[in-house]
Amino acid sequence: MSTRGVKVLAFFTHGPGIVFNTKRPITKVEDLNGLKFRVGGGMVNEVSKALNMNVTLKPAPDSYELLSGGVMDGTLFPAESMESFKIDKIVKHATTFPGGLYNTSFVFMMNQAKYDKLTADEKKAVDALSGEAAARIFGRGWDKVDLRAHALMQANNVVVTKADAKFVADVKAKTSQLEQKWVNDAKAKGLANPDKVLAEFRAEIAKQEK
Repeated sequence: MSTRGVKVLAFFTHGPGIVFNTKRPITKVEDLNGLKFRVGGGMVNEVSKALNMNVTLKPAPDSYELLSGGVMDGTLFPAESMESFKIDKIVKHATTFPGGLYNTSFVFMMNQAKYDKLTADEKKAVDALSGEAAARIFGRGWDKVDLRAHALMQANNVVVTKADAKFVADVKAKTSQLEQKWVNDAKAKGLANPDKVLAEFRAEIAKQEK
């Protein structure tokens, strides 16, 4: 896939988004109220606003200072960020969701002109490691660091709460507007059947989870 001078090699996401905080267990949507959360931009910010959370947009590297100083009570991160941003000894509670409260998408790309200058054999090698092959490499990497972070949480006595069915359903009800917005935006950009695309995407996820 090529667009605006770049060649898209693969798409991938980070690990499942988790709600971390220093104060109390979060077992229902209402528990999110009254706490101050650091979040990044993009989808995590949109999800947070849909849940009526009190959020502040701050860079991820600021998390240690914000949480340790009590300026913020929590943050939304994938598990690995506990280790990479050194907040594993500050965070006291974590709430996990099936598949994550959110996921941020990334694109792996290269310069189209550079690709065009490759030899046939070089292009073949790049193509062989693109698409699903590259996505799986990224996925295995995220899984590895997330597993290590979960072990770190256990070692530091972080209380992990798994969102129950009602909590998950309430979150989906409040964030469904974001899905509809994507459908509408995709139609506006010329995608004729975004609902079908979304259904196929979810079917593929379900197939991979078996």
